[in-house]
Amino acid sequence: MIRRERVGDILIRAGKITEEQLNRALEEQPKTHKRVGDVLVDLGFIKEEELADTLASQLKIPRVHLAESTPVREAVDMLPFEFLMKNQVCPVKVTDGRLELAVCDPLNIFLVDDIEHKTGLKVKTFIETPSAIKKALEEAHPKDAKMMERVALDLAGQEASGGDDDTGKAIDLDKIEGPIVALAHQIIEKGISEKASDIHVEPSEQSLRVRFRIDGVLQEIIKIPPSIMKFQGELISRLKLMANMDISEKRLPQDGRIKVTAGERVVDLRVNSLPVAKGEKICIRILGSSGGAKTLADLGFSKLSFKIFEDLIRHPNGLILVTGPTGSGKTSTLYAALDTVYNPGLNICTVEDPIEYNIPYFNQTQINSAIGMTFGTVLRALLRQDPNVILIGEIRDTETAKIAVESALTGHLVFSTLHTNSAAATVARLTELEVEPYMVASVLLGVVAQRLCRRLCMKCKREAPASAELIEFLEKHGKKVETPKMWIPVGCKYCKESGYSGRQAIHEILINSPTLREDVLAHADSESIAEHAKQRGFVTLVEDGYLKVLQGITSVEEVRRVAR
Repeated sequence: MIRRERVGDILIRAGKITEEQLNRALEEQPKTHKRVGDVLVDLGFIKEEELADTLASQLKIPRVHLAESTPVREAVDMLPFEFLMKNQVCPVKVTDGRLELAVCDPLNIFLVDDIEHKTGLKVKTFIETPSAIKKALEEAHPKDAKMMERVALDLAGQEASGGDDDTGKAIDLDKIEGPIVALAHQIIEKGISEKASDIHVEPSEQSLRVRFRIDGVLQEIIKIPPSIMKFQGELISRLKLMANMDISEKRLPQDGRIKVTAGERVVDLRVNSLPVAKGEKICIRILGSSGGAKTLADLGFSKLSFKIFEDLIRHPNGLILVTGPTGSGKTSTLYAALDTVYNPGLNICTVEDPIEYNIPYFNQTQINSAIGMTFGTVLRALLRQDPNVILIGEIRDTETAKIAVESALTGHLVFSTLHTNSAAATVARLTELEVEPYMVASVLLGVVAQRLCRRLCMKCKREAPASAELIEFLEKHGKKVETPKMWIPVGCKYCKESGYSGRQAIHEILINSPTLREDVLAHADSESIAEHAKQRGFVTLVEDGYLKVLQGITSVEEVRRVAR
């Protein structure tokens, strides 16, 4: 058992402070209501790290560094957050039925006894600084968890009932009233702060799940307490009210929009409701969640792909298509291209649904099908606006496809997107949309297919021998490396144990050529088009991904996941 010796005496014995300094601290202590050690640190007589190191050495108690030993959330959740913060202790993990506990005052044996009683576990103490304990607790038990506790407390004993709110203006997330309002705003604020692209609010009979799509993967970051479950209808109604949707209509899907202020940013949210078995599911798309339009250099093109794409967008006229699934960064690529070609002598016009980035020097038009403003209608009008460059948000039907091709034929540079699996399939898709093959062969400049891979966390990624498929890839391309290496994900507190942080695009670019024109006129299928392109040096999505694996940017598993 630790001998009941005063901290001041221990520090004097170790030669860290003088008797005079201790007496000064003891005089100040009643005014501050702090521990003597904290007062000595505040007075500048000893540094926080030095105090912890000295106590660990003198008392023969192990030192811990929470910046390196991330507390396990399950251990932290064993005791109330307020209790841990008040007593400056942090559970680290449970091992062999024993709770490992970081403390800054190892002499407080009464606190240890209390924790053993509360948890039913034997406690093993480690010494850490108060500031490190506070930081670790805040990271392990973030603001949203504390807010959930407050909401649950406010709703305790209440019956589920509806509510309403004025939704005419941008909603300031810093001004929240009422537990359901607070919960709705916190969910949105969390999505924005985590740079999520989408928020999913999913009701069921037994639970309410909130998931965020971060770096392309859905994650359940916010846990909704069981006591809030019965208020899921109120939460969904609140979100629909914010989006100016009809809360009385629960049988049909609805679309709405929310504009919110988060800090100094104004963020647009696109909201969709969908009837499901146990209520309504809400999906919120956070438009421009990455913080703004990117430049071409930010998109992660390899050197060769960058040069090819830059050459394509410098043409005075023609059609350039970007393809990929929803959320693959097509819009970011298109806006980066427009930003690159922009100069004051050009009239750049966009037709979108919705407008994702508001750019002052572009003429941007929002589609509104409810009043007849379709892509086809707006494009016909736009051609009378003397445009030089046209961005069409998406080619969805035959009418839009034909107008896009005709615009390119009449001297405009046209950018657009299609939902196809590869660059080669995009060429075939245009002919399926009843565009004449000779027109496709004439106006098409190139097709960019892209996917977004998660980037390896720079803090914890680890080098490893190259996999068999990477070695085969190197051999296929005539690259001889004695000991080829790759990098693999590990997981740390900076990447929330995922091993990844951020995303990186991989690309394949199919450019027009005499061979491609022959294939188009011959109604060749996508496999034939791709095979002929490879003979001319075409780099596929998977091959571009493998190059980024060898550079330590992403992992083989990520490339497999997004580019099969």
